[in-house]
Amino acid sequence: MRYFKGSLDIYQLHCRYQLYNVTKVVNDNKKTKISLIIPVFNEEQALEMRVKYICEYLKTVTSLDDFEIVVVNNGSTDKTQEILDIISKRFASVVPVYIKQRGLGLALKRGLIVAKFDCIMFVSIDLGFGAKFIKQSIDKYFEGFDLVLGSKGHKDSIYEAPISRKMYSYIFNNVVKLIFDIKCSDTQGTFLISKKCRSEIIDMLDSPGPFFQTQVVIYANKINARIFELPVIYKAGSRKSKMNVVDAMQIFLEVIKEYPNYKSKKK
Repeated sequence: MRYFKGSLDIYQLHCRYQLYNVTKVVNDNKKTKISLIIPVFNEEQALEMRVKYICEYLKTVTSLDDFEIVVVNNGSTDKTQEILDIISKRFASVVPVYIKQRGLGLALKRGLIVAKFDCIMFVSIDLGFGAKFIKQSIDKYFEGFDLVLGSKGHKDSIYEAPISRKMYSYIFNNVVKLIFDIKCSDTQGTFLISKKCRSEIIDMLDSPGPFFQTQVVIYANKINARIFELPVIYKAGSRKSKMNVVDAMQIFLEVIKEYPNYKSKKK
């Protein structure tokens, strides 16, 4: 009897292995089109080089049938717009967007509205989580997830940054988890969202600043979207956070103001 049970376990493992292989083949054969949203501010020095690199990388992703790169000039005061116009003529996949008023949330919302493909992803111009993270997110999209998050708070993530920055992230994300009843460990990173999920929550997203990213997670969770957190490798190094003390305080105030709105909005 024990031997039979052992044989059954081996048989079950074999079946699971075969199912995994079939699923992998199916996913490997899937194709999609992606809209990449990249907000930029005063990036005249590196814009062309980085956009070209991203274009070249996306061409190597075999699961992509097509792509567009929606570059949102978020009120730059240098030659970013002039360079962006030149790049968009050189690369047909680059969609230039300009908004005069500064604000990450304003840039992201405009990008989400302009994006035309079913798979939509926000990344920073310097690809802080690495180019391969784009493909990893697409793979999870193929598995049926509506929102894929790059999570610095994931237990398997490698997150190197000043202690003050890490403490702020820890406190902020735990406050958000407590108030809005979400289980995500990081709501302030890169995300991939399905067009369907975007359409369901876009009217609920109104923060002009960085809190917009958190709103995406809050309201995707509210409509019971399937959410997946991917571990990331993020080493701040010489990168300086664009968020100052005033911005941090503003985000916490937005959390408090958001709660009654959150409670009043139906699923």
